[in-house]
Amino acid sequence: MSLCEIFFEHWKSIPRTGLVPSLGDYLDRPHPTTQPWTVIFDVEGEHLPMRLVGTLLTGAVGVELKGINAHDIYPEHQRADFVRRHRLITSHPCGMWSYGSAKTLKGHGIEMKGIALPLMREANQLSVVRVIELLNPLVPGDQFTQVKTDPKPITWVDIGAGVPAPMSSSNLNPFLSATTSCRV
Repeated sequence: MSLCEIFFEHWKSIPRTGLVPSLGDYLDRPHPTTQPWTVIFDVEGEHLPMRLVGTLLTGAVGVELKGINAHDIYPEHQRADFVRRHRLITSHPCGMWSYGSAKTLKGHGIEMKGIALPLMREANQLSVVRVIELLNPLVPGDQFTQVKTDPKPITWVDIGAGVPAPMSSSNLNPFLSATTSCRV
């Protein structure tokens, strides 16, 4: 199984009331294989502050990301899509498979995939937990310089509440409208 598949199976195994496990239950049961590539960010309107960033992900980026607005690591023209997708994960609730890439300091291109899933916080506030899986290795001593979303359709994951309807807006990535879905 891939890192993302291992993570998804782990997320499904966490106790819950309703469709979404709590942040506390998730944090009490970290998966040792996926935790170093995990990021958790809180969904607070247009802001997605990073609450936790795994050690290998921090090393790949080369800076501590905890507390930084998650959308700030993406190019300006992709930020609205990034925020909208992650707000949908929590408001619907559902999961999302996605693909992306990054350039490195040494000029290499790194392809990656990820899965993002909702977590419930106190007072019905929500967070997103995401695992990033590198599809080609990062050369030792190299780091990401820029992350971007690839122009590939995302796949919404039905965790029991269905999936979001395709979005249509002239200022959104057209691939959001071409999404597919799968049921768990």
